[in-house]
Amino acid sequence: MESRAASKGSFAAGYLWTFGATALPLLSAFFISLITARWMGPHVVGLINSTMALATVLLIVGKYGVDGAASRLLSEYQVNAPWRMGRLVRLSVLMRLLFTIPTGVAAFICAPWFTTFFKEPALLPLFKMSGLLILAVSLNELFDLMILGISRFRYLFFVRCTMLVAKVSLVLVAALLGMGAEGVLGGFIAGTFVPCIISLSVLFTIRGGAAPAADTERIWSRLFRLATPLAVSGASVTVYTLQDKLMLLYYRGASDVGFYSMARSLTETALFPTFALLMMLRPGLAAAFTEGNARRCADLTNRSIRGSFVYAAAVIVVFLCLAKPIVVGLFTETFAPSAALLLLFLPLIMMRCVGVVVLPGLIAADRAGIYAKLTVAGAALNFIFNMILIPPLKAEGAIIATLISYVPIEVLGLKALWDVFPRFWHRADTLAVAKTVPAAAAIVLAYRAVINPPGPLYATILHAAAITVVFGAALLVLKVVSRAEIADLLGSFRPRRGR
Repeated sequence: MESRAASKGSFAAGYLWTFGATALPLLSAFFISLITARWMGPHVVGLINSTMALATVLLIVGKYGVDGAASRLLSEYQVNAPWRMGRLVRLSVLMRLLFTIPTGVAAFICAPWFTTFFKEPALLPLFKMSGLLILAVSLNELFDLMILGISRFRYLFFVRCTMLVAKVSLVLVAALLGMGAEGVLGGFIAGTFVPCIISLSVLFTIRGGAAPAADTERIWSRLFRLATPLAVSGASVTVYTLQDKLMLLYYRGASDVGFYSMARSLTETALFPTFALLMMLRPGLAAAFTEGNARRCADLTNRSIRGSFVYAAAVIVVFLCLAKPIVVGLFTETFAPSAALLLLFLPLIMMRCVGVVVLPGLIAADRAGIYAKLTVAGAALNFIFNMILIPPLKAEGAIIATLISYVPIEVLGLKALWDVFPRFWHRADTLAVAKTVPAAAAIVLAYRAVINPPGPLYATILHAAAITVVFGAALLVLKVVSRAEIADLLGSFRPRRGR
């Protein structure tokens, strides 16, 4: 019982700060999307998102999985070899720069070729700026995950809060001054560099004590070995999230990318609690696995899947009832076509929420290569189905292709996780799912039959809150969740003494 209680206490202790730290970049992206949508329209939104998509694809090489590997090793060394931490930080930054700088230079040189390929002249200055964007994002993500690896959740929150304020302020100024897509992208890049400078003050002051004479750990080799499968799996995940935008740009043009991007933005924003869970699980599972605590690993996995499922179900219910009022209220009537795209994304929300445990679990068990193989296969399927479905079905085809190709990753990934942490799912969990589905369907059908769609955005927000309360009450009555579980969750948002 003490082990389980310690697991819950440790897991809940950092969740508030991790939740906030994860929410901030997603909120930043959402606010930037909101600003560009309201002031610039679908075409400019499509140009900016296409540039960011290309830069992120190039970052597959520029990052090379060093951030995830460094975070994983910092979590391990903090437990059993703290004297290695300072050297690991320095080597991680060096390895990252060796991949990032050539990638950024190549992006600048190849900008005219990319512009010609996508047949959109307005992209040329943006593609030239993508070299700086690659450098800023690469360093920022590396520093963030290393801070996460040493469990400095509060500091990560502070760094990302600074980035949100800087990026949103600079983008808003650029939009209000009519500086166009170049001004918005420039503000985004400058705002991303700011927290990098702050993070260095923490990471380069890490001291772990003197190393023992017998320590022969080859940190560089181990870092590279762990980064390689993460780079492959990260490449495939990037293909899932961004290949759609680039192929839409090629086949349909920037405006279609704009409509698609707004639906995707709402989807990603809705997922931020599970992204917080992902960040929390990485060091938690790594530490538990290093300690040989299999029971804690299974407990963390079970609670994460159950919580993510309930949350995803609530989001789906709200979007099924209010997709169009939400889209129009936020982005204006110009983006009404994005509402239908948002509804198509709903199965992906459920799959990504439930599957959030797969990657951190396999990384913790040094089996990231399994996930890499799964994502490579899924990425190949995604590309094939995009080629088939985007020309006739446009953005709808891109979403359908993503859904089809994600299924094998979800199923086989959870199977691999079961092999590592057996018995993380029980019969009671299956019964909870069986109760949740009809309850959600009943609420959606009743709402659509009785309630008229709200008009103003504030009314939509009130409707969404009411739907969430009703759904939560239904889950309590059906005993899908308990008051004790809710109290445990809310307890993670209360400051803890002595920490």
